[in-house]
Amino acid sequence: MADNSQKSFKNPSRLNGKVDAELARAEEFVAQRLSAITKAKPVTCPEATAVLREHKPRAPRTTVYRLASLFINKMDSERCIVVNLSADGARITMEDVIDLPETVVLRFDQSGIRKNARVVWRQDRDAGLCFIKNGDNDESENED
Repeated sequence: MADNSQKSFKNPSRLNGKVDAELARAEEFVAQRLSAITKAKPVTCPEATAVLREHKPRAPRTTVYRLASLFINKMDSERCIVVNLSADGARITMEDVIDLPETVVLRFDQSGIRKNARVVWRQDRDAGLCFIKNGDNDESENED
């Protein structure tokens, strides 16, 4: 009797040839990608680099929760809470969402100390202030 069991399976050498061809294509693709990556020049962003150079470590902040008034102009003021405070600035929370100008005056209710400040960020009712050093014009005593 003839053994026909080998005829029902595909030729193993033929199957290995297909696998070898697929592996060769994959290896070629990986080699091309690696070559492109190694030849690529780094992308630079001058604006981001300038910002990183200007960045200085910020002063340590202390959580204070103090009542204050935020003077928007000579006539209008808004009540706020100073959430945290440092020598360089403060984070405040206002009662309402309002438009703020670029610069404001922060007056602490308890001590009456006023600090000229620049608004550096806003998010809903919260804002970050950076105190402006004006020399003679600034009553920037330490509020701690």
